[in-house]
Amino acid sequence: MGERRTITLADGTELMLDTDSAVDIRYTPSERRIRLVQGAIMIKTGHADTASRRFFVDTTHGVLEALGTRFSVRQDAANTRLDVFEGAVRVEPADAPQRAIVLHAGERVRFDS
Repeated sequence: MGERRTITLADGTELMLDTDSAVDIRYTPSERRIRLVQGAIMIKTGHADTASRRFFVDTTHGVLEALGTRFSVRQDAANTRLDVFEGAVRVEPADAPQRAIVLHAGERVRFDS
């Protein structure tokens, strides 16, 4: 049986990692970026980021930009699934950035690169 865990970042963002999940976290002066290496995460973005940095999640299949929100991301070999619970998230497929869309609370999408 795997372990789930919650990580609270310096800006107050909460990452809830599902079993067998891994992320890389990188905060720079201009952005906050999480790379989902494998598995699934639930994210509740923090509001304590005084630098007003944009918040991104990178998956194998594309880039998600949080627009002040709570959402989950699940990645497998074929695609990535995004569920938005609060706020909105912009989805940009890796190989088709011109097909970017914005999802709002209550919406879900599966996408590949």
